[in-house]
Formats: sequence, structure tokens, C-alpha cells
Amino acid sequence: MPITVQAVGLMKKKTAEIELKQHYMDNAARLCQAQGFGKINELEYAENAKQNVAERKALEAKHLLNHIQPSDYVIILDENGKSISSRQFSSTLQDELSQSRHVHFLLGGPDGHGDACLQRANLKLSFGRMTWPHRLARILLYEQIYRAMTIMTNHPYHRD
Repeated sequence: MPITVQAVGLMKKKTAEIELKQHYMDNAARLCQAQGFGKINELEYAENAKQNVAERKALEAKHLLNHIQPSDYVIILDENGKSISSRQFSSTLQDELSQSRHVHFLLGGPDGHGDACLQRANLKLSFGRMTWPHRLARILLYEQIYRAMTIMTNHPYHRD
């Protein structure tokens, strides 16, 4: 089954960040397909213009959850989420993909995730206690998906 990364916030075209994200996304996609897990999809949504934070988060959550089926596995990036090792991340991803589950990664807007996303999440994941800019968090996510695939295939990229 495929992996889908959904993010609130559009990345600017033709920047170094886009090139780096694309590098990890392409490498991860290649290994993902070689493992028989399907392809990696990406969906971006513009930040909502509502002034009220609760309304904005609710509308963004509605967009993020629109493509998710009840049997899908949902991982959200959240500052209050669980911090795990790359090996644990790889194991979780492999377990879910091996069960033919579609894995969705959700990145909320600047104000975080709406309640609907928080409630739907199978795993809330944190990249540590530091705050990361949204664009860098996306790059980190793609790098970790790539790293997870290299761990699964015993590729020398990951070293303990």
C-alpha cells in the first residue's frame, strides 16, 4: 500500500528546500516501490485564512482527513507526540505497510492540528522538543521515511 504525506502549507517552488525534499522523497519512493509497498503521494493544502484559530484548525483537519479511510494508519507530526528512534520508526512503518495498510503522515498548519486529526491519529510523532519550521519538518519526515526504507533493506545509509 502507498504512503501519503499531507501537509498544510505550500512549499515555494525552485528553492534549495524543495530540492532537498525532492531528493529524499525520490530516494524513499524508489526503495518503497522496490520493497513492494507502492508509491509515495504528496498532497499540499494552502493555509486557511480564517481569523479564528479553532475554526482554521478545524477546516485544515477536514482537508487532511478527507482522503483517509477507516483502515488507514495515520501518523501525525505533533510537538507533544512520541519521540522514537529511527529503527523504531522503520519497524512501525514496515509493520503497517506489510499489513497492506495505507500510511498517511499529516503535518498541520502553524497552529497545529485540529481535534479531529488528533483523535484520528494512530501515532503522534515528535521530532524532539525543539520547534522546527514547517518546511524543515517536511524535509526531516522525508529523510526519515528514506532512512526507514534503508533500514528495511539493510542499505548502508543508516549507521548505528
